[in-house]
Amino acid sequence: MRTIIVSTLVLTGCATAAQSAHTLAPGKTEVTVAGSRNKTTDQSSDDPAIYSGQVMVRTGVSDATDVGFQLSRTTGTSDALWGLTVDPKFRFTEPTAQTTISLGIPVGIFFADEPSISSTSTAPSSGGFDYGGLIVAPTLYVGQQISPTAELLIAPRFYLIKPDTHVYDDTDLRAYFGGSVGVRITDPQRHWAVTPELAFTHINAEGSGDSTTLLTLGLGISVGN
Repeated sequence: MRTIIVSTLVLTGCATAAQSAHTLAPGKTEVTVAGSRNKTTDQSSDDPAIYSGQVMVRTGVSDATDVGFQLSRTTGTSDALWGLTVDPKFRFTEPTAQTTISLGIPVGIFFADEPSISSTSTAPSSGGFDYGGLIVAPTLYVGQQISPTAELLIAPRFYLIKPDTHVYDDTDLRAYFGGSVGVRITDPQRHWAVTPELAFTHINAEGSGDSTTLLTLGLGISVGN
């Protein structure tokens, strides 16, 4: 359970969007620093809250497409998990529309070098980065302009995680569903933005039939040209 939660958090930017539904124009660049607190709603679980952070750089590729490059990490030293993600985003609506709809398809890898994250794997350690996996998280962004400097953002997402044998004793593809809601506050020229968000991720416990919901409180701060 813990490995699924942490890998999902890290590779999708702490389960929050931390970005607008708009895409950046060609030649525009934005840098975002974000952090979050993440905790399951399972009252019987003694898992502590997980804190994680990310740095993302986005740049405009075309009039309706931008791409982001993201580095993520959970806190701690003995069980920290890292993530590297490429996050293209495609806008389907006009740039002046009151409601903006776009699709992001982040693809990334997660990795760690301490065995304490996984309690199920019996695979031997080989040194270096001992285990990890691949994650894809298609995300639909719906942004409603509620004022000239504020955007209400709703972002449902679907997670596909392919772990390696050091995370689990099998490498079956795993699928989860989640989403976030937030408000992006910016200046009229969109040179900076602050984005508080609340997110959830529904997680099924493999083999037990149980499930839990991961709640995330996140905050992103962005600056750009």
